[in-house]
Amino acid sequence: MYYTVVILQFDSLCARDMEAFSQNFDFAALFKANDISVPVQQHLVRVYATLAGTVLSAGLGASLDFMFDLAGVLTTCAMVGMIFWLSFIDTQYVTKRLSILMGVALCSGINIGPLLEVAVDMDPSIVITAFLATTVIFLCFTASALIEKRRTYLYMISFISSATMVMSFISIIYYFSRSSALYNAHMYLGLFVFCAYVLFDTQMIIERASLGDRDFILHALTLFLDFVNLFVRLISIIMRNQQQKDKKRTSRR
Repeated sequence: MYYTVVILQFDSLCARDMEAFSQNFDFAALFKANDISVPVQQHLVRVYATLAGTVLSAGLGASLDFMFDLAGVLTTCAMVGMIFWLSFIDTQYVTKRLSILMGVALCSGINIGPLLEVAVDMDPSIVITAFLATTVIFLCFTASALIEKRRTYLYMISFISSATMVMSFISIIYYFSRSSALYNAHMYLGLFVFCAYVLFDTQMIIERASLGDRDFILHALTLFLDFVNLFVRLISIIMRNQQQKDKKRTSRR
């Protein structure tokens, strides 16, 4: 199915009442829980504000795919091309780089559009459940990375690299065998790995910002890719479980 192709595409990119609530919870305190300096705190605010914009842009892209069926090789190549283009543009061109970032997010949303369409046809609540679960997981692991002492999770890189290689190996074998067990292993291992990526990337962003790297656009892109990978895997897992439940119900009849 197309969503399997989408998952493999995102694997290659990794080579991660409100007013009343805000009165009771001090969001600023989240960034003051450890030794993060004020300039780095301000940088993180810009990163997460930009991340919110990319998620909205991806939602727009998915909606466009629903209406015009745009997903394909061209949008995938455009997404990868814009990621490389963004990396080579000087950081002083903020507006231009932001536009490219939103273009990356838009193409990402278009590319996962077919997966969302299959999920909606199966059960519209799957998309909502997967998005909410992704948001909660992302926020929880991000908060953990911010609250823990700096560099705590940076030592995970060897484990993450090894797990990513295993995932790539499983993907290749699955492409030829179409084994259900391999598919499940790939999905659940990927979910675990990208949770680890959220921890690692968040603390890496903090360290880079502490050393003077304030490129909030590339940092937001890193977290956006983590978010999308989590979302794609969660929605695929939920769909797989739903399919298995439907088969069991059919067999009982």
